[in-house]
Amino acid sequence: MNDQVNNGDQGQNTSLGWRAALPDEFKEHEFVKNFQKPGDFVKAAIEIKTERDSLKSRLEESIPRLPKDASPEEVEVFYRSIGMPEKPDSYELPADGADPEMLRWAKTAFHRSRLTTDQAKTLAGEFNAYIKSLVEKHEAEQVKAREAVEKQLRAELGMRYEESLEHAKRFWKAHADSEFQQFVESTGLGNDPRLIRFVINVAKKFAEDRSMSGEPAKQKKEIVPGLVYDKSPAPPKR
Repeated sequence: MNDQVNNGDQGQNTSLGWRAALPDEFKEHEFVKNFQKPGDFVKAAIEIKTERDSLKSRLEESIPRLPKDASPEEVEVFYRSIGMPEKPDSYELPADGADPEMLRWAKTAFHRSRLTTDQAKTLAGEFNAYIKSLVEKHEAEQVKAREAVEKQLRAELGMRYEESLEHAKRFWKAHADSEFQQFVESTGLGNDPRLIRFVINVAKKFAEDRSMSGEPAKQKKEIVPGLVYDKSPAPPKR
């Protein structure tokens, strides 16, 4: 009887192979049964441990997801941990001749939006590039418009174009005060073809009544209370 039992155990151990040496709880484990040799099992176990250790290291260095009920302090710590500076002035933005007040506003807005240093720098660069493209497009359109106006005015005025333009410059210099000139320059109106045409036309009308020296081109009548008289000299008596 005992011989039959021993023979049965030996047969079972033979079918188990290397797993026969394992504790009973592991002999029929599905994971263990996948390996035909103990060396294969050890190799797989080492690979799993290496991957587990690597994952553990990454998790320790990762930033946990911010919970929905996070406190303001937790929110602050979270965004600081991903790169948001402590103060708005800590952002290093590309100035490119930008207005200092504009830069202060941008830094404050970026900080309120909890942008990281890299995000803020990228956004500022993209914004500057966009504004530059708009300015270049506007300048190109202004040049094209001025060329079209010049072509049309040259066709209208012919040989009198240069003279009319000179009259317009003199008229502008004589009648546009410094405050208005500064306004025109700061707003870019000085390059607006509509203003150029307007000044040329006004100067042309003005020149019809004034000589180049500024003296009256023809005799004028002066109005005095109760009397209208001609200031032209009286003809000589014979």
